[in-house]
Amino acid sequence: MKSSIPKFKRRFFPSWQALPAVAAVDGYRVVEPRPLIQPNTPGFTWVLSALAGAFFTVSVLIGVIGFFMINLQSRRSGSNAAQASGARTTVVCYWNASSLLRAAPKDYDLSKLCAQCCTHLVYIGAHIDPRSLQLRFQEDDTGLKSVRDMDALKASHPQLKLLLSLRLSGSAQGLLNLTQGAEAASLRAQLADNVARWLPEFNFDGVELDWDRLPADLKPIYVDLVRVEACEVFLGELRSRKRVVLALPLFGYAYRLRNAGRYELRAAVRGPAPPGPFTEERGLLAYFEICLEFTSDLWVSLYDKEADCKIAVNRDKGEWIGYDNKATILNKVLYARRTRMGGVAVVTVDMDDYNGDCGQRNVLLGQLHNALNELDRPPVKRMPANFSLPTPRAFSTTRPAAHAEATTDS
Repeated sequence: MKSSIPKFKRRFFPSWQALPAVAAVDGYRVVEPRPLIQPNTPGFTWVLSALAGAFFTVSVLIGVIGFFMINLQSRRSGSNAAQASGARTTVVCYWNASSLLRAAPKDYDLSKLCAQCCTHLVYIGAHIDPRSLQLRFQEDDTGLKSVRDMDALKASHPQLKLLLSLRLSGSAQGLLNLTQGAEAASLRAQLADNVARWLPEFNFDGVELDWDRLPADLKPIYVDLVRVEACEVFLGELRSRKRVVLALPLFGYAYRLRNAGRYELRAAVRGPAPPGPFTEERGLLAYFEICLEFTSDLWVSLYDKEADCKIAVNRDKGEWIGYDNKATILNKVLYARRTRMGGVAVVTVDMDDYNGDCGQRNVLLGQLHNALNELDRPPVKRMPANFSLPTPRAFSTTRPAAHAEATTDS
C-alpha cells in the first residue's frame, strides 16, 4: 500500500521545500519531520503522519515565541544602548529676537543663553512680506545682529540645531488661504522655494511654520515635531508621540480680579492686568518680572493642584497671576516623560530670570536641564543592601621552612 505521508504534506504544506528556510528564526531551527519507519499498514502510517504534523506545529510555535522574545530583548538592549551613547531628550528653546531691543538691563542676547540646555534653538523675529513672499527680519536696522549671534553660537555648540520660525498671519496668511486652484499651488511653491533658499543663506537647519487656520488640503502634510498646548485629547489620537513636544511657558498670565476675595481658578475677572515694565504687554509678565514682584509683601503665593501651577494674588491691587516655578516645571517634565512625548519646548528663553535678579541665573531652564539629565542617564545596577566584599585572606611574607623528605625504615 502506498504511504499517505506525501499526501499529508501536500495537503497542509503546499510549499514543503521552503519549510527549513521559513522555520529558521534567530537560532531556532525547525527540522523537517521525517518518519523513522515506513510500516505497510495504513493505521501506522496515519499515526506517524499525525505525530510528524504535531512535532512540526510545536517546533514552529517554539520558533515564533523565541523570535518575539529575542526581538523584545533586542529592543530593550537597543534602548539601553541609546541611553548609554548619550541620547538626549529634545529641548526646543524659543528665542524672541525683539528682546534685543528691551531697555537695559533687560535686553537679551545669546550670551545669556544656557546653550547646552537646548537641542534646538528657534529664532522668532522674521515674517513674510505678503506682496513679494520674501523674508523680512524684525530688526533690519540692527544689521541682523541676532542672526550673526546664532552663527557664532552654532560654531561653539555644533550639536545645536537652528530653526527659523515663520508665522503666516495677517495679509500673508490671507493671501495663501483665500487663493484657490493653480494660483494657490503656484504661490505655495514660490514660498517653498524661497524658504529653501533662506535656510542655507542664513545657516538655519530647519523651519517652523506657524500657520493659523491651516487649509484642509494641507492637513496631511507631516512634520518632524509638533508643539502642543492641549495634550490629553491630542495624545489619544497619535500613533507616534515621539514627534510631540510639550510647551512650557516661562511667563505668566495676569488678570484684574472682579472680586479681590475670589481668586481661585476660573474666578471672574475684569480683564488683563497692566503690562510689565520690560515686556510691555497687557496680561502677560515674564518670569523675571513676576519674581521681582514678590519682593513686596502684598503678594501671596499659592499652589493650584488642579492646574499644577503657582498662583500669585495681590488683594490690594486686585490682581492675579498664574505662572510656573521650579517645582511645577519639574512636574511637567515628568509628565512629558511619563506620557512618552519626544521632549519639551521652552517659550521663551528670554523670559527666564537670566540675570539672576531673584537668585540663580536661568533658574527655570536650569531646573529643566538638570531634571532631563537625570532622566536620560542610563540606569545603574545597584548592589543589594546586604552586599559586602569578602574578607581578604591574611598572608605572610615569611618564607616557609623546608620540609624533610619522608623515609621508611627497612
